[in-house]
Amino acid sequence: MLERYGSMHIIQKVIRNNNDDVIAYTLENGEIITKEEALCMASQGQLSDDTIKN
Repeated sequence: MLERYGSMHIIQKVIRNNNDDVIAYTLENGEIITKEEALCMASQGQLSDDTIKN
């Protein structure tokens, strides 16, 4: 489970469905988070600006 406070994460991979919609992301630690979780983490400043574009 992700640490919700105090740690910075980097998105390494974008996961899409068959319609090419973004549905989840893989973080640098291998954790897979949903799009909603990513939005929450971004609003809390937990996602680095060094996110890798896929």
